Amino acid sequence: MNVSRLRRHVRLPWPGVAAVVVGIAFLTWGWSWIASALPDGEPVRPGTHFPLGDEARVTVPHRGWEMSESDSTADISYRLTRGEVDVIFSYAVLAAEDSDAWAGAAALLRLADRTLGPAQPATVDGLPARVGRVSGGGDVGTLTVVAPKGDQWSVTTAVLGPPDAAAGDRAAARALVGSLDVKEAP
Repeated sequence: MNVSRLRRHVRLPWPGVAAVVVGIAFLTWGWSWIASALPDGEPVRPGTHFPLGDEARVTVPHRGWEMSESDSTADISYRLTRGEVDVIFSYAVLAAEDSDAWAGAAALLRLADRTLGPAQPATVDGLPARVGRVSGGGDVGTLTVVAPKGDQWSVTTAVLGPPDAAAGDRAAARALVGSLDVKEAP
């Protein structure tokens, strides 16, 4: 069959097809580009409380923090940023009393191309916790997991930033993590 004869008999709605292709390309690449260009951080006033389930809360001690609305879910997780330092607080209900929240956090970090160092024992508000160093993706920091024995919940805190992040921002992150108030199990 002659191609020129085929073109005369088959008419494609090129403007419509082109509009669909452009629309798909925009939704695929353009939307994320636009979303990344729009401001996401909302300034947080000192004294603002963020609840983590019924078991904990964080109180912002100093100004200069912004909350990422796209990376935060009320009562479950909050991502606060100051300069180049991120602090992420997460609350989780565990599947069973003997669930290993530390192993779960390590698995999630591996998915994000980060590594978690060995766990060191610690306490948060008198409750047992584990702390470890996090590295990868150009960031360094710490991860703290509070998961009281016999309870089916955990609170995780991650502090991440580049190795050369401003000392004042790292100090503010330590103060923010120190504001974590965990209620003791009855």
